[in-house]
Amino acid sequence: MHFDRRSAASIESSGHTRWWILAACCSVAFAQQAEPHLWMIGLDIPASAFGTAWREYRFLSNFGVVLFVACQLLGGVLGDLYGRRRMLLIGAIGATVANVLSLAAWNVPSLIAARGIVGMLGALAFPLALGIIRLAFTSNERKVALLIYTFCTALGVLAGLLAIPIDDWFGWRWALLLPILSGIVGIGLAWRYVPESRAHGGLRRVEAVTTAAWSLVFLGLIF
Repeated sequence: MHFDRRSAASIESSGHTRWWILAACCSVAFAQQAEPHLWMIGLDIPASAFGTAWREYRFLSNFGVVLFVACQLLGGVLGDLYGRRRMLLIGAIGATVANVLSLAAWNVPSLIAARGIVGMLGALAFPLALGIIRLAFTSNERKVALLIYTFCTALGVLAGLLAIPIDDWFGWRWALLLPILSGIVGIGLAWRYVPESRAHGGLRRVEAVTTAAWSLVFLGLIF
């Protein structure tokens, strides 16, 4: 499997547009990293949760993260096969819509289901944001772009912690406002500025099966 260098060249030759591409990818990645964990929102956690006996809490606290990490391999493969821009938009739009649906959650199971969808769809977009940046920039500009991207993702992790005080002050639904807004910004920028690219020559069946198998193995090991 090889990168389509013609697609990369067309991105590089688009002048200042590549910085808008960076802004789009950083916004999408920030939105995924700023997602609050389940233990931060919507759950009344008793003191017994901090012991070793409450398995349900440990499951709930890591559910969305596990799905997010395990599905990233599939996100990269689908982007190479069907188009990075297309899968980036599908993942970002899907995660943002699922976040909006989370606002309508009426009980814990419905919230868990919505957060699981956010994790899976966000995993489609997250690795592709980095891949698109690597194709859009070269040489020293790529180093600067990756530095900015790393800063934005780290800032997103810190922003996700704001869900704890926001939940206390205003309610857990307000904690989802930041990833929703940043996701909308990223979707708009990606729709306008990010060109399509994909792996040259498609994807072989063996590669697809291997990637899917590793995702399932990784998911099983974490659980």
